[in-house]
Amino acid sequence: MVAFSFFLLGIGSTVYVSAAALNYLGFYPALDQVQAKVASLTLAQSSSINQSNLIVLVKVSNPTGYSGLRIGDISVTLSLYVETNKSNTLFVAPDELFAKQIIQDQLRPNSIYSASIPIELSPQQTAEITSFSSQYKGEVMAVVVFTVDIVTFLQSVTGPSQYTQTQYVTLSTG
Repeated sequence: MVAFSFFLLGIGSTVYVSAAALNYLGFYPALDQVQAKVASLTLAQSSSINQSNLIVLVKVSNPTGYSGLRIGDISVTLSLYVETNKSNTLFVAPDELFAKQIIQDQLRPNSIYSASIPIELSPQQTAEITSFSSQYKGEVMAVVVFTVDIVTFLQSVTGPSQYTQTQYVTLSTG
């Protein structure tokens, strides 16, 4: 009976270690296949006409079966321009709009994680964007530079793996 118990314990340990080793073998390929994109940019006006937010919807995907990835935080910097006249801009350097959101959530295998990143606007910024989007209805675009920090078991040694990307997105008013 004791020998049989040790036999079962040995089998269980072998299965557990084998599964962990197979998952680890998928680590570097998973890091290479992580994808991130801005799905939308929306001007969301609050009940107070002078206060609103820009909502940046960022989607991060893990198309692999690897289960050891976490999203640390997502930061977003953006400026606006008119699609038909790229020299007509709003909030360009050094006055770009910025937001950072701490996520600290698992990026599950074969999944897409969606995060809505709000950029709080001052009353003056709200008025500028409202006027700009009214004047150039349907033509306002944003240059969005975003960084997604992917946290792994190597966090304490190498820090997070950062995915930085620039994307051009149409501003929609909600």
